[in-house]
Amino acid sequence: MEGTSYIAPYGNVYNTEGTKSSKG
Repeated sequence: MEGTSYIAPYGNVYNTEGTKSSKG
């Protein structure tokens, strides 16, 4: 999980690599 992660408006967490992490 490298890169800066940020929270998308959908409540999911994305990082600069393009990996999607479910959060909420």
